[in-house]
Amino acid sequence: HETTLCLKNADGNSGAGFQDCRFGNRTCESDYFPPVTTIIPAGEAGRADSLEILIFDKVNATSPSLRVEGAPGYVTYLCANEGCDDAREFTASTSSSELTVRNSVLLDGDKPLLALRPGNNTLKYYTKDPSKNVEVVRKVSFFACESCQGPRILNITITGGRFVSGGIYTSLSKPTITFVFDEEAIISFAEVEGIGGVQSLTQLSTGLSKVHKFQPPASLNGTYTLRLNARNSKDIFISQTGVEYPLTIDASIAELSIEPPLGSILNKSSVPVLLNFTNKVTLSNVSLVLESFESPYVKEEVSRDITHLFSTKDNLSFKADVSDVRGGKYSLRVRAVGFNAVPIAGESSFFIATLKPSIRLASPSFGVTAFLNFTASVETPLPSSCAYVFNTPTPPSVDDFSFFRKFEGESFFHTARGFSIDGEQESYPLHVYCDFGPFGISQRSFDITFDPEPPRIVKATASPSIVSEEFIPGEELYVTRLLVQLDKKGLCKYSQAVPSFAAMTGMFPGFNLHPKKSQLAQVNVTSVGDHLFYVSCKGENELVSAPVEVPFKVDLSVPLRIESATPQGFPTTNFSLGVAANRRVFCYYGESSDAISKCMGLCKTAYAHNHKLTVSGEGTYKFYVQCADLSGAKSEILEVPVIVDSTPPEIEFVRIESPLNDSGITPFTNRIRIAVSGVDEDSGISHYVVSVQNFDTKEVVLDSVRINVTSGEPFYLDAEYANVSEFKLNDGENYVVKAKAVNNVGVESEVEESAPARVDITRQPPACQNGIRDEGEVGVDCGGSCDGCPQGHACGADDDCATGFCDVNVCAPTSCEDNIRNGVETDVDCGGKFCDQKCAKGKSCFSDSDCETDYCNPTSKRCEDAPPCANKVIDEHESDVDCGGPCDPCSEGKTCSSTDDCSQDLRCDPKLNVCSSSVGDSDGDGITDDADKCPGTPSSESADDAGCAPSQKFSIGDDINDKWRLDNFACITCPEASADSDPDGDGLTNLEEFNKGTDPAREDTDGDGWDDGREVVARTDPKDPRDHPRSILLTSLWVVFALLSIGGVAYGVFILLKSRKEIKKKESKPSESEKTQKKKKVTKRVAKLIPTKEEELEKLRAFAKSQKIPDKDWIPLEREIKKKAMPEKKFESALERLRKIAHPGAPADPLDRLRSMLDELSESRKKELIARVKQLIKGGLSAKERDELLKKLKATSKYLEDHKKEFEEEVGRYE
Repeated sequence: HETTLCLKNADGNSGAGFQDCRFGNRTCESDYFPPVTTIIPAGEAGRADSLEILIFDKVNATSPSLRVEGAPGYVTYLCANEGCDDAREFTASTSSSELTVRNSVLLDGDKPLLALRPGNNTLKYYTKDPSKNVEVVRKVSFFACESCQGPRILNITITGGRFVSGGIYTSLSKPTITFVFDEEAIISFAEVEGIGGVQSLTQLSTGLSKVHKFQPPASLNGTYTLRLNARNSKDIFISQTGVEYPLTIDASIAELSIEPPLGSILNKSSVPVLLNFTNKVTLSNVSLVLESFESPYVKEEVSRDITHLFSTKDNLSFKADVSDVRGGKYSLRVRAVGFNAVPIAGESSFFIATLKPSIRLASPSFGVTAFLNFTASVETPLPSSCAYVFNTPTPPSVDDFSFFRKFEGESFFHTARGFSIDGEQESYPLHVYCDFGPFGISQRSFDITFDPEPPRIVKATASPSIVSEEFIPGEELYVTRLLVQLDKKGLCKYSQAVPSFAAMTGMFPGFNLHPKKSQLAQVNVTSVGDHLFYVSCKGENELVSAPVEVPFKVDLSVPLRIESATPQGFPTTNFSLGVAANRRVFCYYGESSDAISKCMGLCKTAYAHNHKLTVSGEGTYKFYVQCADLSGAKSEILEVPVIVDSTPPEIEFVRIESPLNDSGITPFTNRIRIAVSGVDEDSGISHYVVSVQNFDTKEVVLDSVRINVTSGEPFYLDAEYANVSEFKLNDGENYVVKAKAVNNVGVESEVEESAPARVDITRQPPACQNGIRDEGEVGVDCGGSCDGCPQGHACGADDDCATGFCDVNVCAPTSCEDNIRNGVETDVDCGGKFCDQKCAKGKSCFSDSDCETDYCNPTSKRCEDAPPCANKVIDEHESDVDCGGPCDPCSEGKTCSSTDDCSQDLRCDPKLNVCSSSVGDSDGDGITDDADKCPGTPSSESADDAGCAPSQKFSIGDDINDKWRLDNFACITCPEASADSDPDGDGLTNLEEFNKGTDPAREDTDGDGWDDGREVVARTDPKDPRDHPRSILLTSLWVVFALLSIGGVAYGVFILLKSRKEIKKKESKPSESEKTQKKKKVTKRVAKLIPTKEEELEKLRAFAKSQKIPDKDWIPLEREIKKKAMPEKKFESALERLRKIAHPGAPADPLDRLRSMLDELSESRKKELIARVKQLIKGGLSAKERDELLKKLKATSKYLEDHKKEFEEEVGRYE
């Protein structure tokens, strides 16, 4: 009870976990009514052949009493004849509704429950319900005989048919009928009787056998009675007359009628469904499928399984009331199997008119056409007449429907021809109107876009590309994923056999439903070696890409490998550590290579792991990662360096550099000489972003040009450098340059602005305008202090040329074939603006576009392979470009393989493999709220079709969830996982271990030398090694010490004890027998207090392991104990000595103490302490911070003042 904290305990359990119900389970708490059980013997000739179990129960004060035998959670406990006085010791139990008595054995199916005695038996029994209510013990008497029963039929099968509801049915005229017995038997007769008389069955088996087969001698058709008798080796028959079964031979297929009938229109959200069959059937599946027109281009089917809603009395008519049916077109799809094993299928469609009918564009597909002239078609959920208006900005009013151009067709599909576009507009609106008669006119607009090109596959790879493990241990099944990146949205297929898109049968998830740029599909093979898959994709415009080969290999000899997928730098202290492996692994990380103990991510097996981290501040960090696969094999330790730089860089200056002495004047109209310099002490400057603006009109002349010159030296910015068609400055007007710096982790500085400079073409050196080659000019009016000379002019240096390249004294385009780094090349004959050749790995670069790898390391300025999560392409283990797997989670709409790939509050749609919002799915487990049986599923677990995760399921019916059992025992129903089991022998049952949070496989969870059961009894924490039962001897010493400390009080106690002693002297002496009895009690008590050798050895080993004591230090003590157990005080003292050896006390001298602290800290914590000590020396700490640090160092302010220089030198050694 939430207020009184009273707990229901109807079954009288004691100890940890005694309560009947989990906290907050009001249904369980309200059920305090015990079940009522009756067992009825049935048989012939005075004996019992079976026991029928009837159980009635009510679940609360107002509920009726219902029959519940066989329902989950109801267990009947049994005991036969002797030893049945204590109901807690009933060893046999069943959840069945019928038991079998076979020759003095009570069976539950084929499982023996109890041995009976020949003659009369008394069976005592009681039932416990799911709420732990226990009824009073009842009893029943019955007669069992020894060797008095004949063979029993266990199973009946028939070819082309089934044994259903006590009858045999088939569609074959000459079937084979098989009977399986519980013991070897001989058939005495087997026959069928129909209208034409009796026919003996042809026996296909002879002699004593457990299996007998029969066939009719001629073809049969109609209804018959099959009779059979058999005897066992002791000549005991099944019965005097044998057994008989109705046999129906009917090859006809059952006809099906469905209500609501085809084409019905209903105006309610609750739909009564009636299924009528002409022959008896069992339902396989009934689905209610919504044909959703929510998407403007795709008709999606949303299926709902409603099979469980149906009920029947005769297997001919089935009824169900289906609620919560929202508006739209539905199909009711039925699959059933006749009693004669013939399958039946049927379908009916109807419309729920609670919402207005909608429209979808069927072609061009997804509104994209590859042709300037095209045909359009639309689909509607109901017959209608449709019209359209094309290429107007807004849709006209529906009132003018009769004037619009009409689509052909009055049913569900409607077509219009002759559309024509020029391909110049971004999109062409198509406004569609459909008249649905009584439902009025619906209108929907579609944007038609033009795209004449097929998609291009940017990258296609397998992940992993080398499969090095079996998907299921022991089975030759190998799994990888095909990853595809497109240059535009598309739909992809794959095949291992053919490269033709049309012939490919494998489809990526979401095919024809959801075009994406990134695609992911899981494939499998069954052999080791090389494999090849073909992939091809069609665009939204229906054009097909060229096929691409995706090779991969299965090689089980490849060792476990891991690699980092972590970018080198981050702009915040919150970032993700990512690693990928070639096998499914668990991964752990730490801040030093000898302390890798923290689990990455959700701590479950995967090919890739992503773990969110927060560090204390900026700086360079190193993390160490190690992974282990399912077999226990460990990877090499991986070092992952990370730069954290959240401080924006600073612009030192941005200037317009005039070639004249006057810095406020620039003499050129087609270029401007500028200089920019910035600083970033942590990650360095990557580049600058520069704009040129008219100071007077605010017009932007050049916008956001990337500048890779980071030296601060002046250079000319012109149209060629900015990669624009024109750059023009107006004479007489003022201009400014605005610049911001970007550091190597992407953090931008504030925008800084230069002083304005006025364009004055009259200030150009006169020689540059006189049409002759003057002194200092390289060509006529060019070069030197004039504008650079054009291509073909003479030159003396690269700066003399507009192209930036002087080739053998002639201005020329940058040569990319002269084996010299010149012009604006970033390395020899590669990179820059003019060379088509990109630079190879290891070459110098300024930007990603300079490199073949499309990645220029922001720190080293060298071309490298980009980290997988920052290279703008999809890589192994990613689910989309640079997200999912080891990278940061993907945003909405991105491709995923599981919800782990998606950002928080998103889930991976299993149908489309797309991260999507959990609309109508509060816990994001993939099951909508209306069908979710277990709301609140943890995000770290997968749910079943009912929405239940293992931690939410209680399959056994007790208080232990399935996840705990699977985590600890890898099974649910195995004996060691039962609630009452104690597999580690620590005195706690599994139920108690579950409630206490202790380890059921370790008797001493916290490793303090005291097993969990003893700690629970002593009320100490079995999960805290510092909290354990205290020694009774030590407790006694503390009591004596306390008494001695009290002084006068202790003396008073002494007087009191002395007086009591005198009184006892006057009492009669105890007899010898009393002395002996007392001595035995004392001996027993002492024996409990003094540990045995085994207990001491066990405690010593646990202590040595938990305290990490070297073997050489504790093994001598082990040898001593093996000879003789120590007194407890001596043993505890020995442990204390070992503790001091392993963990020596901190040095007394503050400087030594500082050294000791620095030596034991991780790198990041060491940096923090050094910084604080520096602040302490400089007086930069608050009074509270100063006192805390001095206290740790065990130093005084005076000591610090006297030894300030030594402290400075000490911290200097560690920097």
